[in-house]
Amino acid sequence: MALELMKKTIGNTVALVTAAFGLVAALAWNIAIHTIFTTFFETQIMRLHLVTRMKDPVCGMEIGDRKEFGSEHNGTAYYFCSLVCKEKFDKEPKRYADK
Repeated sequence: MALELMKKTIGNTVALVTAAFGLVAALAWNIAIHTIFTTFFETQIMRLHLVTRMKDPVCGMEIGDRKEFGSEHNGTAYYFCSLVCKEKFDKEPKRYADK
């Protein structure tokens, strides 16, 4: 009877330890996948976000990825919804560049 109880206890302990190792392995795998994903894809995701959220610094209009009207100021490229906004920026770049 005592031997049966000991075998059952050892069997249950082995099952719990196996489950614990499985859980740790799953969590480690999840962290590894997350790290790989952010390392390799974060730049592309950030670029996509910037492209879809790009705004004209003069009027604030969202312009998406349109680059028909552009200017450069202090090494940074700025894009505009129209020639009118581009010309306003070109006359006073400091006024709009910090927006």
